[in-house]
Amino acid sequence: MLLVFWKGYRLHILLWAIYIIYESVLIGVFYQKFGKFENYASHFSLNIALFYVHSWVLSKVKFLKNKDYLLILLIAAIEIVAYIPLLAQFNQWLTDFNQPTPGSALGIDHRFILGAIYRSLYFILFSTGFWFLNRFLKEKQLTQKLEKGRLEAIIGQQSTKAELAIAENAFIRAQINPHLLFNTLNFVHRRIKTTDSEAGELILLLAKMMRYSIGLNQTEQTSPLIDEILQVENLINLFQIKESYSLSIHFDYQENLLNQRVIPLALLTLSENVFKHGVLDDHRNPASISISLVKNTIIIKTINKIIKKSDALSTNTGLKNLNFRLVHVYGDTFNYSHSEIDGTFYTTLELPTIETPPTDITFSKIAQQS
Repeated sequence: MLLVFWKGYRLHILLWAIYIIYESVLIGVFYQKFGKFENYASHFSLNIALFYVHSWVLSKVKFLKNKDYLLILLIAAIEIVAYIPLLAQFNQWLTDFNQPTPGSALGIDHRFILGAIYRSLYFILFSTGFWFLNRFLKEKQLTQKLEKGRLEAIIGQQSTKAELAIAENAFIRAQINPHLLFNTLNFVHRRIKTTDSEAGELILLLAKMMRYSIGLNQTEQTSPLIDEILQVENLINLFQIKESYSLSIHFDYQENLLNQRVIPLALLTLSENVFKHGVLDDHRNPASISISLVKNTIIIKTINKIIKKSDALSTNTGLKNLNFRLVHVYGDTFNYSHSEIDGTFYTTLELPTIETPPTDITFSKIAQQS
């Protein structure tokens, strides 16, 4: 207990000790006479108590207007009135001063009153200065805290702007001369489709997927889920042609999803991850991509065996960008999780439903377009 008190008030104790020694020695040298210990103990105890009582009272008053500071004068007057008889009583109990006289039970005369007023004002002014300093330091600390919070908010905004700028630059780079690219792909498709129909089909599917990715409306945060499904169908067909239709992968979705909207390329990113890192030639453990609607939640799941050693260099950039975009569009209303169990990779993405007006596109039409 004493250790805690010392740690909290050691600076106060040291400063008061220095002051008491300084004043006692100075007065003793000036008058060439030192008083008794009880004289110093009674006087300094009361004066120190007055110092902290005055500071405490001021700390409890809310000074909202300039005229409120007149309260300090009123408080000081009340404290002086209380200080005079208390000092006389202390002197009477502990010292030889203020002994009863025929005119005063506490031995108070005009000289004593003037001296008590001067002494109490001295410590009241001292305490008021201490209170002002303490209040200034607290307000400064609060201002620094608020300024720090403001700067952190600005830094956060700048960080977000920087990330958006990076994303915008990446989007711009992705759109460099897209028409030249598509014209070149169409030229190659026309040249080889007569001699190699499957290679021509590959180029056509690739062009469709790239055209969809580049042609997305960047002002809209979501796109029709039907369009996303078509691109996954194109992706599956592209790889099936490439691998002579030997891949084992299931793609399932429900018809009640036709009028839903999702963040663009979310489904395609998860599907590409399956083709990039999944075992697709094991017919006993086929990979799967499924989309279902449960109440008001769209659930996208992928399951695939993991290639032991993948030739593809992975930086997880696609999944990181996807997570950033999901947070930007859905906030905390989505849920994404992934896990690996016994060499099988599972992903689950849950999104809130966003409906579009009814469409006349049917599953047969989707199959025809894919």
